[in-house]
Amino acid sequence: MFCFVAVYGSGCGHKTETKEAEQPVTEEIVDFNKEQPSETSQEAGQATGAAGTSQVAGQEAQTSQEVISSFETLTVQQQQEALKAAGFYQGKVDGSYGPMTKKSVEDFQLQNGLTVSGKVDLATWGKLRPYLATAAQGAAEGSLSGMPSNYQTPTGKDIQEALKNAKVYQGKIDGVVGPMTKKAVEDFQKQNGLAADGKVGPKTWAKLRTYLAGVQTTVPLDAAQPQADAQANQ
Repeated sequence: MFCFVAVYGSGCGHKTETKEAEQPVTEEIVDFNKEQPSETSQEAGQATGAAGTSQVAGQEAQTSQEVISSFETLTVQQQQEALKAAGFYQGKVDGSYGPMTKKSVEDFQLQNGLTVSGKVDLATWGKLRPYLATAAQGAAEGSLSGMPSNYQTPTGKDIQEALKNAKVYQGKIDGVVGPMTKKAVEDFQKQNGLAADGKVGPKTWAKLRTYLAGVQTTVPLDAAQPQADAQANQ
C-alpha cells in the first residue's frame, strides 16, 4: 500500500499542468429597453431622405421653369402691376415703360440685392413674379367690392387730391407719393377701419376715390333723412 501511494504520488508529480491566466472578457452593454435600429429602418430612412431631396429639387425645377415661361411672355403692364403690388410703383398701369417704371425697377433691384439695370431681367422677374399674384388677388377683391372690372389704379395726384379733400393731407399735389402722402393714407385708413399699411389698394381706393372732384357719391341715409323731413314740413 505504501509503495502504491508513493508511486501514485510520484506519477502525479509528473502530470503537473500549467494553466494560462484567463483574460477578462468585455461585453458591450446593450439596453434592451431601447428600440435598436435595424438595417431595414436605416435603409428606409435613407430612402426617405433621398426622396425628400428629390421632391424639393423637382419643385425648384418646376418653379424655375414657370419663371422662365412667364418671362418669355412678360409684358410691361404685368411688370407695372407687380411693381405696384410690391409698393415700388405709383403710376398708371398703362403698359408704357417710362422713367417712372424704370426708377421703380431700379429701386426694387437695389432693395433685393440684384444688379441695378432698370430692366426686368430673368433674375429680377424671379423675385418680382410672386407680386403679380398679389396684384391679381387685389383686382379680384376690387371687383367684389363693387369696383369696375376695367378700373385703372389711381395716379399719385389722384391719391393726393382725394386725401386733401378728405382733410388728411396738407402737402403739394405733385404726384410724388412720399412719406407725407403715405402717412396721410395711413391716417385715412385708420379713420375708415382699414388696414393701415400706407398703400392705396382696391379697398382703400374704393373709399378714398369718393373724395375726388366730380365723383358722384351716395348720400348717406342719416344725411338724407333731415332733408326729407324738411320737405315734408313745407
